[in-house]
Amino acid sequence: MCYLLQVSQSISMVGDPRFVVSEIFMTARFSQKVALVTGASSGIGAATALRLVEEGASVVLTGRQQEPLEALAVGIREKGGAALVCVVDLLQPSEIPTLVDKTIAHFG
Repeated sequence: MCYLLQVSQSISMVGDPRFVVSEIFMTARFSQKVALVTGASSGIGAATALRLVEEGASVVLTGRQQEPLEALAVGIREKGGAALVCVVDLLQPSEIPTLVDKTIAHFG
């Protein structure tokens, strides 16, 4: 199933490709769901992660750059959301089982 998510105005770009979460309005649409978001360190991936959190999901933020992923996760957690950061290169298939294992260990 695929959802078309409208990018929220609750984010703004600041300097380098980091996002600041200004406000998250939680809804129950994806309550009790975990979303694994690839490319979450910037752009559409980061905006998608924020939107999923707004809709009640917990998120696994994946990408190759730890610093922007951590910055996004901090913003999400400060607003009451749940986020796990996993630095992976999905072009390396050997990293995928570790990503899945970390996600299950953290969120159940």
